[in-house]
Amino acid sequence: MSLEKPYTQETEIEQQEPKIDIDGIPEFEANYFIEQLTAEREKEEDIQKLVHKIFKEQLTKKDFQNIFALEPYNLDITTIVSPARDKLIVTTILSEESSARKKFAGYIELHFYPGETESPELHIEYREITSKAQGIGLDIQCQIDDFCRSHNINTIHNEAVTNPDRGMVGAYVWARYGYDFEYDTPPPHLLERIEAFAQKLRVTIHADPNSLKRPIDFAKLEGTNEQGEPFPLGKEFLTKNECTWMGKKDLSPNSQSTQDFIMYLHERGREDLLKKYYPEESTPASLTSN
Repeated sequence: MSLEKPYTQETEIEQQEPKIDIDGIPEFEANYFIEQLTAEREKEEDIQKLVHKIFKEQLTKKDFQNIFALEPYNLDITTIVSPARDKLIVTTILSEESSARKKFAGYIELHFYPGETESPELHIEYREITSKAQGIGLDIQCQIDDFCRSHNINTIHNEAVTNPDRGMVGAYVWARYGYDFEYDTPPPHLLERIEAFAQKLRVTIHADPNSLKRPIDFAKLEGTNEQGEPFPLGKEFLTKNECTWMGKKDLSPNSQSTQDFIMYLHERGREDLLKKYYPEESTPASLTSN
């Protein structure tokens, strides 16, 4: 098996010291990306072995780059593939093309592992999308899901993180994308903190916190404020507080994870993605019934 030439081309440009010329990219992401770029250039044979070990098929760098092919958006996308022990790391940086100097717009890191069974495993190790690239999250998730289904990956694992200081709201986003808790039950700290959050804001919760079983239950939790007005307690909690939870997404067509994600695509008006990735799906009954 051999990979495409991008792993082995010895051009003058490729032999230069790697660097990241993007305004606003956090130092850690920049340094780590350079580290992985160096590994991609130096360890072609290891990459080949890992691709074969994990996927049991022939894949090229282009196959991984296509996960992040976002043509309708005015973004520059750089993807590298590098090995690390028993996993394959696919790292992508998004930047704005419109200005004279590129500006950081996002960073995504995927880790592919050999599965315990025949199926490979994917862990979304890190995902940060800035306000400059708002709107592409659903596109990226659809393309990741599609890649996984095409290559026998049945479950995606991740860590959902909200960090308001960095504009990261993953604890809410991943819930709306249909992710479940990794260990099937909510972490006790989430239940405790959302109750404390409601008390602090003097919001009456509309449900028994113990009835919250899945991340989406937290995200869609409603309450009533002191003025008797509806209050999106779950969304406020998961987007305005630092919090994290470990998650997984079942990619089976009829899974609750998939159905929740389809519902969210409808809610966001992304008929383009529904037609492309879920052409057989009609409008969910819950959207048409009262």
